[in-house]
Amino acid sequence: VLGVPDLMIRAGGVTVSPSPIRDRETTVSATVTNYGDGTTSAFNVSFYEGDVLISTSNVSNLPKGQSSTVSITWTPAVPGLITIVVIVDEEDAITEADKDNNVIETRVTVADYPDLVAIDLSFIINGKAGNKANLNDTVQIMAVIYNNGESSASGFDVVFKMNESVIGVVPVAHLAVQGTTTVGIYWDPSTMTSISQLNQLNIIAVVNPPTDPAYTHVPEMDDPTNDNNRASQILEVKDNRPDIAVTGITVSSNNVNV
Repeated sequence: VLGVPDLMIRAGGVTVSPSPIRDRETTVSATVTNYGDGTTSAFNVSFYEGDVLISTSNVSNLPKGQSSTVSITWTPAVPGLITIVVIVDEEDAITEADKDNNVIETRVTVADYPDLVAIDLSFIINGKAGNKANLNDTVQIMAVIYNNGESSASGFDVVFKMNESVIGVVPVAHLAVQGTTTVGIYWDPSTMTSISQLNQLNIIAVVNPPTDPAYTHVPEMDDPTNDNNRASQILEVKDNRPDIAVTGITVSSNNVNV
């Protein structure tokens, strides 16, 4: 129609970047083109998650044959396949040659949280793998962590414990989807407060502790149970210090025992 604009978003004209992840902010953009024969005045572009309005963005005017890209931020609350609906000039502020082409839908997959798994715990004692140490040995405790979730994990802790007492904490900056990392601490067995001749110690690695306020918890797919966040092994520590004891007393005088 001569002198009348015609606003439209072509197929592929709606993008979401970066790829959407549950509870993380992303940007939804739409490119609107005026295929008509007249310049528009101001109009809005409305963005919906299904039938729920996310936000609107304003275009001040759009000459014929020109395009304008508008964007909004979106933080999806649920994972899975989501329909994004974009409506141009939902308020009918612009008289157009065709209103039937003002709506476009696109489907995007929202990734769920990460799922951090403690898959192994082992010891290196004086440079060799094993599970038996002496009290004065240097023990390195190593934990292997795997991300079995749908998104990366950033800023979580791995807490090492000896019989439920914390002996070390290692922060992990980032772990990609299906990524594996190995973290560890050096531990001195002689720092134990209670030492027996032979000590059977339950060494535990807790990944991303879910309930302890001392640590930042990264949301996971298996919250709140987190059954796979712990790994443990028994470490045997022997007290090998010399034990000097008095076994008898002899009194002598002038080289004669009395």
